[in-house]
Amino acid sequence: MNEEKSTVTVEERLTAIETIIKKLESGEPDLQESLALFEEGVRLVRESGAVLSEAETRLKILTDQGVTDEF
Repeated sequence: MNEEKSTVTVEERLTAIETIIKKLESGEPDLQESLALFEEGVRLVRESGAVLSEAETRLKILTDQGVTDEF
């Protein structure tokens, strides 16, 4: 996996995952393409999970520091 920060948003990843699901559900891809699509989907899900986990951690830190009390 690339060490640089990705510029792809979670929303873009979710759109790509939806596209992969539709392709797989269509039954059109052969076995090799299906495996490649599945692997790409798993990678996108893991990346999205990591980004969301990081955001959750940042929000927890902010709320624990009382930053949200001003709002």
